[in-house]
Amino acid sequence: MMLASVLFSSTMNRKERIGLPTILVVDDEAHIREWVRLYLEDEGFDIVEKSNGADALDYAENHRFDLDILDIMMPQLDGWALCTKLRELGDMPILMIEKGETNDESKKRIEAAI
Repeated sequence: MMLASVLFSSTMNRKERIGLPTILVVDDEAHIREWVRLYLEDEGFDIVEKSNGADALDYAENHRFDLDILDIMMPQLDGWALCTKLRELGDMPILMIEKGETNDESKKRIEAAI
């Protein structure tokens, strides 16, 4: 995570850091979102948290962000469906995370997406 350290001085306050890379973190588990947010904010990124795929999609349709980190298993709109809808909005980097073991269906989807 040296990129953010090089681009943004840790002595700058939030108002001075206009143009921070924004990361959308989507997970239905608050402690996972908090852990990711704390780590990435320390590295100089601006974090937007959403607790489900539907809220994340609504945000993505109306705001710009640089990276989406999303959980695969979520209520309302799972990570796979969200990923598909985000791809329809445009090309953006997406990092998908899954807690626990990956099942055969997940492995097939991952292989198809690569």
